[in-house]
Amino acid sequence: MPLVLISLCNAIGSCIMVGKDYEGSKNVIRDYHMHPQIITKPELFAQFVETARKNGIEEICITDHMPLIGSSLKDRLPAGSVREYCETAKRLKEQYRDVLSVKIGIEIDYHPTVTDQIRRVLEDDGFREEDCKDVIDDVLNIIAAKGLHLEINTHLAVSQNDLSSVYPSPMILSMAAEKNIPFSFGSDAHKPEDVGALLPELRKSPVYGKAIRTWEAT
Repeated sequence: MPLVLISLCNAIGSCIMVGKDYEGSKNVIRDYHMHPQIITKPELFAQFVETARKNGIEEICITDHMPLIGSSLKDRLPAGSVREYCETAKRLKEQYRDVLSVKIGIEIDYHPTVTDQIRRVLEDDGFREEDCKDVIDDVLNIIAAKGLHLEINTHLAVSQNDLSSVYPSPMILSMAAEKNIPFSFGSDAHKPEDVGALLPELRKSPVYGKAIRTWEAT
């Protein structure tokens, strides 16, 4: 999988940086969040590198914005360009290897309302959830180490009346169950009638129920 580092940013700007490509050495000065727009403005990257070196930065991560329909951001990747973006970033990583270390990332402006769109964008460019298992495993290991819960959220499924829209996915829940990560249920209700909605159906589901029962049996 070309993506080795992912920046998941929410509406208030906090980020979780995960990935196998992060060594974590305290002796390296890094800037891991930048938007050089390597697809639409390829001439900019050399200037980013020059400025980084001038400021004593030894390692950078390219984190251009994923293409999302309806976003007001004007510097997103063009639709259908995620695969090209990854290949271009890999080429730049190699091109500048003797100048500074270049990591490859992407900024996904995550919100539950765009979950399906994010999945479609990645799938259209040939990425599947299975391709991200290493990154998902890293995140789940952090959750397990800190003793946190993983929420099974039914908000989107309720609004779409579709149990397959529950998140996280069955694959992620199964991975979490293997690590003995506790689950909590969240209706994410915005209306009184949605409190607890679909939770009984979820527990009986042959897909989601299996992950839940695996954890309960441990």
